[in-house]
Amino acid sequence: MSSRHRILLLLFFPILISGIAQSCNTIDNQTHIGRGKINSQLSGTHIDSLITLWNSYNRTGQHELTIQSARPIAIKAMREADSVTAIYAGIFTAQSFLFTENEVDSAKYYADMISRYVKTSGEPSLMINFDNIMGSYYLKTELDYSKALEYYLDGLACAETYGSTQSRIVMLANIVTIFYLRGDGSGIDYAVQAYNAGQENGISEYSKCISLIPMAQMLCLSSKTDEALPYIVEAMRLAHMAEAMTTYTIIHAIYAGICSEQGDTDEAEKHYSTAVRYIDYTDPGTATLVYLEYGNLLSKLTRVQEAIGMYLSGLEISKKSKNMEFRQELLYKTAIMYSKEGDPDTALKYALQYMTYSDSLVQKKEQDFNRLILSNSQIEHDRQMIAKELEKQKSDRMLVNSLFISLVVCIFACSMFILYRKQLKMYRTLVAQHLATHHEESKPRGKDSSSANRKEIFLKSEKLMKTDKLYRQKDLTQEKFASIVGTNRTYLSQAVNEFSGMSFNSWLNMYRITEATTILANPDNDMTLKQLADFLGYNSVSVFHRAFQKGTGMTPASWKKTNQ
Repeated sequence: MSSRHRILLLLFFPILISGIAQSCNTIDNQTHIGRGKINSQLSGTHIDSLITLWNSYNRTGQHELTIQSARPIAIKAMREADSVTAIYAGIFTAQSFLFTENEVDSAKYYADMISRYVKTSGEPSLMINFDNIMGSYYLKTELDYSKALEYYLDGLACAETYGSTQSRIVMLANIVTIFYLRGDGSGIDYAVQAYNAGQENGISEYSKCISLIPMAQMLCLSSKTDEALPYIVEAMRLAHMAEAMTTYTIIHAIYAGICSEQGDTDEAEKHYSTAVRYIDYTDPGTATLVYLEYGNLLSKLTRVQEAIGMYLSGLEISKKSKNMEFRQELLYKTAIMYSKEGDPDTALKYALQYMTYSDSLVQKKEQDFNRLILSNSQIEHDRQMIAKELEKQKSDRMLVNSLFISLVVCIFACSMFILYRKQLKMYRTLVAQHLATHHEESKPRGKDSSSANRKEIFLKSEKLMKTDKLYRQKDLTQEKFASIVGTNRTYLSQAVNEFSGMSFNSWLNMYRITEATTILANPDNDMTLKQLADFLGYNSVSVFHRAFQKGTGMTPASWKKTNQ
């Protein structure tokens, strides 16, 4: 195998409010895949020939031919561990299945089959295509906007790193589709990015065409049809120049919607008819969209029977392809039309289907591997092994998550218990200190006159603290407080130490911290820590913070959170 291969991988994407619409744009680049990562048994020339053939099929909407040619090669390559061929054949097979009506689940199966090779290849072009397939699958089959957006954004980031403007346009158009489906006009930012990218030098006519469509999409969403019209007209011109038949349906559908909005129903019907004429070249999502909107126009013109025919055609494609994007609205419109037609029984039938389907959208669509019809027994065996491995990984993840949650709960419970014990210990200390003080106050005066003097000093000091709350004064030193009491520093220190069992500073902090705990525990308190520190006589928040934590074993914020 040569060290470099020319990769011409077809990129496809959902445009406007369609499901998956094809882009015939190719990436023409030199891609290096090292021997140490993946293996190829085909020559580079042979691979290039196959890719060129599959691009040709997809450019003209012949997706069944792509599947018939690429799928056997992908299966054979997997058996023979020919990783390079498996990647290319698998990607073309997966993306082509997204355009079929009956085997859309196979798209995800083949994407999963080659995912490990794509990731280890380290090639941006392969990863971009893979993100396209997965995002489009989740969008069209499950309406999982979040999952689809996740893949598209990942593909966009890869395209930006890779420096591929054409890939960026594709991914930006994908993202705009999601915003359009959600009716979210904020997708205009991505549309502008796509348009600007299409104005860069060296961009193909097809890519320029694609860059215009998101702008028309977002402007139509904002009812700015006059502004949207030039974009879609130019997109149509470029599409015909590039002979990109796969875009004709969606472009004419947008054009028809603009005409209908502007009141030109004749021109709108003309474009819808053209869109239907090319509907075999587009994907099921776009097809159901066209039938829905064409039916809406016919309903507006009171051509009930024709409208019903359009809605039923859309439902048929939606059900065959398992496309979920417009089925809900198609069921609703069909029920309404049969009611207007005077057929209440059939109207009720579709109304019940509408309600059932609406309820089912709430739940995650489960993957049904049994519907995958694989002609090769070895591939079927591989599918079963993959399913078992996925189930095992799921069980392992659930077990790890359960253990992690249990550990977090246990740590939280232990932390709360420790905080509670510290809080309880602090309360007991404060209570014991006050009880000791009152006990000393109730003792009869002894014969020791000096002790009696010290007690008198302490009682006076207690009164100044409790009643006058002198502890709130800033810069309240031992000397200053002794002067207020009418004694000296030494006598005050002896009195406080003898009757409280604490130093003067600890005794002073006891009153400050006691009041702080009360204020912080009050839910109506809106004082900041700085205001509280200043109110209690502290010179700074940091000094208050240290004193509070030392006295209670908790920070002021933790105390407030716990006790409030």
